[in-house]
Amino acid sequence: MICLTDGEFVAISSYFKSCYGVNLTSKKPLIEGRLGNYIEQLGYKNYTDYFEFAKTDSTGNEISVLINKLTTNHTYFMREVEHFQFFKDRILPWVDKDLSSKDLRVWSAGCSSGQEPYTLAMIAKDYLGSSASSWDYSLLASDISEKALICSKAWNLPEA
Repeated sequence: MICLTDGEFVAISSYFKSCYGVNLTSKKPLIEGRLGNYIEQLGYKNYTDYFEFAKTDSTGNEISVLINKLTTNHTYFMREVEHFQFFKDRILPWVDKDLSSKDLRVWSAGCSSGQEPYTLAMIAKDYLGSSASSWDYSLLASDISEKALICSKAWNLPEA
């Protein structure tokens, strides 16, 4: 397998941080594991040549492949249960008490195929109960992985 040099690692992780907000600075083994065989199969002798190809591919296809390979796309309902508990126990009561406009906007970034935002919608609907219809509530779910986004089109979030 092709060895990822420190310089190549810095170049790739810096690019992902500046262009996509994805922090790979401690993920050298992840990059090697997810890209090494792939790069070799394509006939590249090093990460630099492949990375330059991916960045300059005018179709944008290869950068999408790279994003899909280096993002986790791991999701499930109630993932990081402490975060959802905080949303339920602290955020929603604060919003309910202090937001007279009854206008709630939630953004779930990096949510893969959508189980986390679906969970947020269910928690909000449950919390708001019979008063849900008096709220203007929306949830934006986003991810940079096309693979995750294609998967997420099947979800229909419950109305709050």
